[in-house]
Order: sequence, then structure tokens, then C-alpha cells
Amino acid sequence: MLQFDRIFAFWAVKGVQAVKNVVYLSQYGAKRRMDGREIVFRYVADRYGSVPEYLWADDPFGAILRHTGNRKWYAVVMRVSRKKLGLDGEGSTDIVNVKCDPVLHAPLCATDGIFPAYHMNKRHWLTALLDGTVPSDTLGNLLDMSFALTAEKNPHCGIKSEY
Repeated sequence: MLQFDRIFAFWAVKGVQAVKNVVYLSQYGAKRRMDGREIVFRYVADRYGSVPEYLWADDPFGAILRHTGNRKWYAVVMRVSRKKLGLDGEGSTDIVNVKCDPVLHAPLCATDGIFPAYHMNKRHWLTALLDGTVPSDTLGNLLDMSFALTAEKNPHCGIKSEY
């Protein structure tokens, strides 16, 4: 877990904001027992104003989360067979796929409950279990990172056109 905390220190713009994120997510779990899907959906609704979109009629558990402005996906919540993730046991489990900086991909995949993405580009996306293996504050950090990586780029970044 210490290695994971150091990785996200890279992403924290302000230390105070990172602490607020942890407290904010911890409050969800402390108020009442919620499943991982509900924690993710409440977090993104409060933080980004996102609501899950259910695009697949044959999959009532598959939902995407996207930016309201550029409409890019920053997370996909699904229910998949445990065997597809290489996990022991029967049945299925809820997961969230999030975008990840390729530099951070390998260290994050070494964390319990985080894998190369299921059904997405495995270099740029991660899968996190929503069964309680990955703590809610870590899920919040992953969602924040994914949201930032898929945000609209600032067109005024200092590059000037010759025309």
C-alpha cells in the first residue's frame, strides 16, 4: 500500500486536496455499508456531476461514466466472470476500468485488486475490483486520475501556429 500512496503523490496537485479526497470517500463507507458500484457512482456524481449511462441492453450491469463536455469515457463499470480476470472462485464480480498513465501502469498493477484492463487497451487502462479489495480512497484516486487524463486539453498551451 505504501508504494501505491507514493504513486498517487505524483498526481496530487495539492496535498490538502488529496487528504480531502480520502476523507470524502471514507465518509461514504462510514455512513453505511455500500457496494463498490454505489461508492463509485456517488463519488463521480458528487465530484464531477456524472451519471452512469447504460449503453448495452443485454448487459444491465454495464455502465459508462463520461465527461459532460467532451463526452469522452473516463470509466466503465461492469460485472464480469471471476475467471476472466484470473481469479479463483465461481460467479462474477463488479469491476471498474479507468484510464492510467502508462508510466504508472506496472506499479499500480502490482497492487492487490488492480489488473491490466479487462476488455480495454491494457497499456492505457486498468481494472479495479469493486468487491472491497481496493479501498474506496484508492478508487477515488484512480477515478480522479482517469478523469484528468481524459479531460479536454487546453488549446492555449503555448504552442503558436505559424498561420
